[in-house]
Amino acid sequence: MTLFSFLNKFTSRCRFQTVLTGILIGDACGSPYEGRMVTGNAIGPYTDDTEQALGIANWLASGDHSLKNLKVQLQGVFSGPQRGYGAGQADFLQDKPTRKDSFGNGAAMRVACIGCYGKDAAQVIKLATLQCQLTHKHPEAVAGAVTIALAVFLAKQGKSLDSLPKLYLQALMPEAGRKYNCSLQAVESVPPAMQAVIDGKNFESTLNKALAYGNDTDTIAAMACAIAAMKYGIPKQRLKKVLAAHKDNQKLYRVICRYR
Repeated sequence: MTLFSFLNKFTSRCRFQTVLTGILIGDACGSPYEGRMVTGNAIGPYTDDTEQALGIANWLASGDHSLKNLKVQLQGVFSGPQRGYGAGQADFLQDKPTRKDSFGNGAAMRVACIGCYGKDAAQVIKLATLQCQLTHKHPEAVAGAVTIALAVFLAKQGKSLDSLPKLYLQALMPEAGRKYNCSLQAVESVPPAMQAVIDGKNFESTLNKALAYGNDTDTIAAMACAIAAMKYGIPKQRLKKVLAAHKDNQKLYRVICRYR
């Protein structure tokens, strides 16, 4: 291993912690309101969003980027269907027969650390697309995953999201005047997450704008906050509130902090 590759791997691991913490915050702040509009400041436990994002980080850090190892890593963080998993994803993680062509946002919600890891846009697109092959092969799901991964990649470089469509023509960018139902579909949840980042002025603003969309609040906020974490860093007071709200969040954060 060259010094450059060692430093790149070390830097990626540190960024994993930042992005995963952002996902944890968005996920926990959105989970009490999933399926409805936000009406308060409640904080819940983390859900499958954070858990599966950690699985992707573990997959990247392992150095074995095969689909076989990806499944092992995703299963390794799976704590059970009660964590908010969809039926198809839960079946997959429990080795039950399931479809692989979901058009949902499951691949997009877990993909963010690939944006930290990729050395260039081509590698980010390749890995983001690859991780979709196990469960989310539908073109809409792939587009959503690549969009989030590239957004994190651009945030890492301090660049605007305006250049994202040039990197990936199928990017799910927000369409002016369109109202999204913010459902589990990638095409209905990734654009609102991106819009929250575009409109947000800092991490807190991005989080609040993501939560305001309602419906699949935990996933939309998790995706938006993954990008915001890389762009702005983590606000300490918000993190303290999330960790104080549930012991589950504290336990997972200790695992995330292994990426130093």
